[in-house]
Amino acid sequence: MKFVGLPLSILEAMARKILVISSDSGGIKDVIKNNITGLLIKKKDAEDLYNKMKFALDNYDSLQGIINNAYHLVKNNYYLGKMLKEYEELYQSSVN
Repeated sequence: MKFVGLPLSILEAMARKILVISSDSGGIKDVIKNNITGLLIKKKDAEDLYNKMKFALDNYDSLQGIINNAYHLVKNNYYLGKMLKEYEELYQSSVN
């Protein structure tokens, strides 16, 4: 997995079992799968953001499956050793 365009704050939230609601842009869509590992909103769509936030607040208990999916994704794929190896490969490819 690559980390370009992926805010580390999203991975940190997922690792802390915090539901992520984010826009569908950059590398975010590589880890946030709508209704599987988080909730995605359309770019620059305030109404969609409002609806997803209201849904999350009204249905938080039923979203535990999504939160757990996100936690396991981070735990299994974004641990420090793997991230360091992939960053090293990225830097090596840019030098060669």
